[in-house]
Amino acid sequence: MRLKIAEYHFNYSLIERAAGNMDAYIGSLEKSIPLFLRENAWKRASMAHTAIGQEYARQQKNKEALGHFTKSLSLRERDGDSLGMANNLINLGGLSYLTGNLADASDYFYRALRLADDMNNMNLKTLILMNLSNVHLKQKNHIKSIEYLEQALVYRRATGNRKGESDILLNLGNAYQDLGDPDKAFGYYIQTLRIKEELGDDLRGLMRVYNNLGVIARDRGEDSTAIAYYGRTLEIARQLNDRYGEALALSNLGSRMMANNNPAALPLLLESLQITHEIGHKKQKLSTYDNLQQYYSKFGDFKQAYFYALHYQALYDSIYNEESAAKIIELQTQYDTEMKEKENQILRERERIQMLRNRLLILLLLIFAFLALSLYILLRLKRKSLRQSKQLFEKEIELRNLEREKSEKENQHLQEVVFAEEQINKLQRRQLDEKNRELTASTMHVINKNEVLSNIRQLAVKMQNGESKDKEALIQQLIREVDNNINFDEQWEQVKKHFESVHSGFFERLIERYPTLTQNDLKLCAYLRMNLSSKDISQMLNISIDSVVTKRYRLRKKLRLENDENLITFLAES
Repeated sequence: MRLKIAEYHFNYSLIERAAGNMDAYIGSLEKSIPLFLRENAWKRASMAHTAIGQEYARQQKNKEALGHFTKSLSLRERDGDSLGMANNLINLGGLSYLTGNLADASDYFYRALRLADDMNNMNLKTLILMNLSNVHLKQKNHIKSIEYLEQALVYRRATGNRKGESDILLNLGNAYQDLGDPDKAFGYYIQTLRIKEELGDDLRGLMRVYNNLGVIARDRGEDSTAIAYYGRTLEIARQLNDRYGEALALSNLGSRMMANNNPAALPLLLESLQITHEIGHKKQKLSTYDNLQQYYSKFGDFKQAYFYALHYQALYDSIYNEESAAKIIELQTQYDTEMKEKENQILRERERIQMLRNRLLILLLLIFAFLALSLYILLRLKRKSLRQSKQLFEKEIELRNLEREKSEKENQHLQEVVFAEEQINKLQRRQLDEKNRELTASTMHVINKNEVLSNIRQLAVKMQNGESKDKEALIQQLIREVDNNINFDEQWEQVKKHFESVHSGFFERLIERYPTLTQNDLKLCAYLRMNLSSKDISQMLNISIDSVVTKRYRLRKKLRLENDENLITFLAES
């Protein structure tokens, strides 16, 4: 019954997918998995995991996709499904490659290639060789990348797969372009473009070709042509809802506009950076950091240029580290060695067969002797076991009594621990209340002090308008003395000290999420978090109430709050 219900959920998910209800599609698949597992239907459960992983990957939810692909692989290994294992490894490798984890991607692809070799599956080998060529291209190993692509091209042309042939031609163009041979790359791109336009059903492929032609135009200094190609790339990416393609096109367009001193490049670059943050694509984020650093340097904002340069260096080091490159080379060497070993193993197999035949007879005799000896030992052990059973029974009763006593003591101890924790919690709450009172008292003291000093200053100003010249000099001195005693920085440090003892980590969390916040913004956030009125805040900051309203409006913009979101509630939850 459970298996039928599982099949119902699985089949119903296909209906939801056809209707475009992707959340319901994933939900139905998730319902089928535990039912399949209870019936040991490993293959069906793995298919459900793979389908969910592919949908999450399409939605660029990489973490969720990775989890489902990994679970699917585990089930296929348990079921001994070599083809399914290879496909799961390809999915995992592709996901790792897209997120910049090249070492993991290489590991998954080489494991998949070994399985494809064992199955002698040419189509699968072609796909894996293309993926491996991309990994080697990222590591600047152009010779190995081109070698894999040329081998894959032979397989594709033999099967008459025109779309597959155009994909390989595109990758060959990429490899030669990265190698520094744009003319040869341009030739491969033109071949690719002709096939894809002829087929007319591969918008994603056309997007990649337009982007690469834009790169060649850029390298040749043909900026207007490059911008046209990148614009076409952006149009197709948005049509396909391809977030990575959109980020890439925006970054490239921004780069070309920046080269022409066009300030309109900045919004494009920032939008590209935002998308890479959302999809977690390290490589594209690295490129956008570099473009932003160049933009701000070009327009004289060296502080921002330095900020993005630091981010670029940190991300670059995390991707292109020596350990990752060494691991990929090691995996490649391991694969080549294993392939040669398989060839030698075939030659040695015939010699081993004859030797195994001779040993088999000896082994059978030894097994017979071992079984006879084992039977004799088991009989003696059984007799001994019967004698020990009675003793064990008596000891078991004694142990049960001891365990009961131990359980009663543990329960008593647990009650004492719970009581102690309750007392500690009460003490902590009292300490927190005391800190809140100290913070409020400190803040109100500062507010009262500033209010008194402000009133004195207003009186002095009124006296200053009198006729006595001596009194006017005295009043000027009084005003200066009052101004000197209103030390807002010292007051802020005193309030900040008490505030951080009550709301630990408040400022760090805000700065981490919104790095553009200034010190004045942080002060305003703290006073709003303390639920001070606009009048009190104006006293603390020595500004007018209208200025407080303006600062609150600007703060909402920096925090990217919607009109219906409450600023004080937002800060209270931060």
